[in-house]
Amino acid sequence: MDQPCGIRMKDMLSIWVPYLDVSDEVQQQLKTISAASIDRSLKEFKVKAGKKVRPLLY
Repeated sequence: MDQPCGIRMKDMLSIWVPYLDVSDEVQQQLKTISAASIDRSLKEFKVKAGKKVRPLLY
């Protein structure tokens, strides 16, 4: 899914869940998970982009 935020991922789950090789129970849980829970669950797995360094303007 290219690492979207939880809100966008929640919207995409309805499309992706039917194609996952998981039980019906897990599919149902994924359909009802909140965006905040998605963000908390995936926090350690998402790639962190470095902060952009802006030059000082004098």
